[in-house]
Amino acid sequence: MCDQRQLGLLLHDAIQIPRQLGEVAAFGGSNIEPSVRSCFQQNNNKPEISVKEFIDWMHLEPQSMVWLPVLHRVAAAETAKHQAKCNICKECPIVGF
Repeated sequence: MCDQRQLGLLLHDAIQIPRQLGEVAAFGGSNIEPSVRSCFQQNNNKPEISVKEFIDWMHLEPQSMVWLPVLHRVAAAETAKHQAKCNICKECPIVGF
């Protein structure tokens, strides 16, 4: 179970990743209070939420956490191999972006 203070601390810590990358503004800024409020409103303003309720809320991709699936997709794309040849350097296959 998690209360509003604990969720706020979790989101504050999690948002440090885009902050360190200089991308915090692109993902909703550093104010996590709207996200905490959104999560608890989604769950009828109960004093605590369960792990399942938190995960259901995360599936809605709240603004303060939308960077997480983006980062996952970027990391997955770094090792993708494309069976194509670069017109400039003639590298084949092209790996990543």
